Amino acid sequence: MRKKILLVDDDEIFLECIKNALEKKDYEVSTADNGEDGLNKFNKNSFNLVITDIYMPVMDGVQFINNLLLFENKPVIIAQSVQSDMHLVIELMQNGIYDYLLKPYDIPELYLKVEKAFEMAELRILKENLEKEREIRNSHMLNWNKWKENILKRDQDKIEGNLIGNIRTSFSQGTGIGTLLSTISIVEKKSKEKENHYEVNKQLMNFLFENAKSATHIIEVLDEIDTIQTSALELKAYFISEVHSILNSVSSQVKEFEKMKNQTLVMCENKFNHFSYQVNINADYLEKAFKELLLNAIKFSTHNSKIYILFEVKSNYVLISILNTPIHEGDIYGIQPEYSNIIFEPFFRITKLVYESIPTLDLVLLW
Repeated sequence: MRKKILLVDDDEIFLECIKNALEKKDYEVSTADNGEDGLNKFNKNSFNLVITDIYMPVMDGVQFINNLLLFENKPVIIAQSVQSDMHLVIELMQNGIYDYLLKPYDIPELYLKVEKAFEMAELRILKENLEKEREIRNSHMLNWNKWKENILKRDQDKIEGNLIGNIRTSFSQGTGIGTLLSTISIVEKKSKEKENHYEVNKQLMNFLFENAKSATHIIEVLDEIDTIQTSALELKAYFISEVHSILNSVSSQVKEFEKMKNQTLVMCENKFNHFSYQVNINADYLEKAFKELLLNAIKFSTHNSKIYILFEVKSNYVLISILNTPIHEGDIYGIQPEYSNIIFEPFFRITKLVYESIPTLDLVLLW
């Protein structure tokens, strides 16, 4: 993404000073001295980020911002203001601007705000693409003829046979029940009977103990899944900003795993303090579920990639999306059409790799 900035301010000296500072960081900067001129320049050449003053001649910053927010490809907007404008700034933030800078400000503060703003611009583009994909998917799901044709063509027996085989493979790989049974078989063959006891190689027994722990973990996870499905979880009301803080805390817990493949987690900033309504959640299980999703995103993403966490507030719910660049294995990229209707079933993933160094549940199928 080209990092293009439109800088709008009627103070010519200030405008030139900020432009020079931003260009030193290799940003592509255009300037305008009022909102009308800025709007014309945005119409001709859209910008990812707009930094604008509030009080200007011809068209002031408020009118300029309101016009920008009407565009389909609306930019990320930072307003420049003095302390006395704070009530107006809060109102603008509620209406859609990203952030503000209080004049006078230091250049390092400007750099930090601009860097965060471009991260938000990237997240916004991903969010828009995600919405378009959802629309396409919903349109496809509502098309009865295509759905019926898909059902008729599907070889259901073959898929069900694959699922059974995949379950067997999943529980036989890595340090799991399959390895435990194999280890017990080796112990049985290698042990030597001595009167009323057996002599067994110490390394072999340690391996057996390790796999017993893994098998126990699997049972515990399955018990927890059963509890979630059969019990009424205790829910508590949280403000939207509190939910964001919980998720942000979880993302901090997995930082050590990002380094393994030089990946970066990018989470949208907490801009939800002005949302007064609450959602009912079980914080403990939300943390567990979110951590599992993040670890799997890290595990099955390419090296040197970014993993984006989108946090959206809809009319009566919160939508959390995790977007990553998946590993491409052979001819498989994404979800094959014949599996599209079972992707949300338990025990399912689209990669054959396990990556035991990253501690996920791994109760999934392979294909």
